[in-house]
Amino acid sequence: MITNQGTPVTVEQAVRIGRIVLLAMALGLIGFTTAAAIAARPAMEVMPEGKRMMIIVMFAMTLACAVAYFVIRRLIVTKLRTTWEQEPQDDPVAVCVTPYFMLTVIFAALAEGPALFAAVVLVLTAQWAVLIIPGLALLAMMFSLPSRYRIEQFASSVTGTYH
Repeated sequence: MITNQGTPVTVEQAVRIGRIVLLAMALGLIGFTTAAAIAARPAMEVMPEGKRMMIIVMFAMTLACAVAYFVIRRLIVTKLRTTWEQEPQDDPVAVCVTPYFMLTVIFAALAEGPALFAAVVLVLTAQWAVLIIPGLALLAMMFSLPSRYRIEQFASSVTGTYH
């Protein structure tokens, strides 16, 4: 359970904290990508073989992070569902707040990693097309901003209860 000096955090507080964390990550990504775009110059291009390899690694990293998220999510949801079935609680939303928060931060971090690498690839290769990765990561972060409704939907899907 997310706590504030030992006191459980309410759903509204968890939503606010989650939004702050995701927006801070998004702002950091925007800042780093902007700096990379400013620093990218054709004169800094690496050898053609290195350019191709960096782009392949960037896309492989993006795919690996996407797969990792779904594996991690499935593990967390399965454990949470098993715990719920063994010991149902009065409030499924309260039980699911912390796992939901964890999954939201994990998702954002796994989206941010390849995006930051893409910014580095931009600096080294001056391939402006790689900016699609940070752009998609920012969109994913914005669409995953926590809300009470999303936490309730998550709790409902995990526990089979409906609000």
